Amino acid sequence: MPRPRPTLRRVLAVVALCTGVAACGSTESLTAQQVLRVAAGTTANLKSVKLDLRFGAGFAVQGIDLVSAAGVFRAPGDSDLLAKTRSGAGFLEPELLTAGGKIYFKAIQFQAFQELTPEQALQYPDVARLLDKDHGLPPAIARGRSARLDADEAVDGVDCYKVEAAYGPAELNDAVAPLHLTDDIKVTLWVGRSDHLVRRVRLEGHLFTADSSTSAEVHLHDFNGPVDIPSPA
Repeated sequence: MPRPRPTLRRVLAVVALCTGVAACGSTESLTAQQVLRVAAGTTANLKSVKLDLRFGAGFAVQGIDLVSAAGVFRAPGDSDLLAKTRSGAGFLEPELLTAGGKIYFKAIQFQAFQELTPEQALQYPDVARLLDKDHGLPPAIARGRSARLDADEAVDGVDCYKVEAAYGPAELNDAVAPLHLTDDIKVTLWVGRSDHLVRRVRLEGHLFTADSSTSAEVHLHDFNGPVDIPSPA
């Protein structure tokens, strides 16, 4: 006997079921401004993270060119940053440590840490300041203007929204000291589509003075895992 032909109602039901399954398995689609808002929340809630930083030509602190750095952060305010710098004497690796509400610095390996005053600390890049949930990058992320989505890209094998936005002194200067923005800069963020974690940030423009452009890029990874932060003693 010939098999009965499916009714229109049955065909529509199958189509609806397939559509529902596809929707359940897909990642939600957000606008650029929504991505910034959710990324601000996930960054504020980080328990710990590791960071790799790269600096463009002309990125200098205290007259010393920074090449790269590696840092760790543990909430609420402990961090360690080991930088690689280039000077007339060659390469040095200064270290900035934030622990127990105090900030310490040493210029070379095996030197003892020296405690800095809050005013002195503002002269150096500080991971704890950058990721402070109240005054650092977390609240600043959501303030991006003219945000737009670029083509998605993967970071560390994770599909990410790629968002470009403008940020000015009012949004970023507190978070990124000793950088001193004088006008709007371009910031690109790679934010995981499924977990909304910020995995990469790139800053481009007048980061220190109005007559000199440079860049800085931060790669965030190993979220909420164990981190080692040395003792200043």
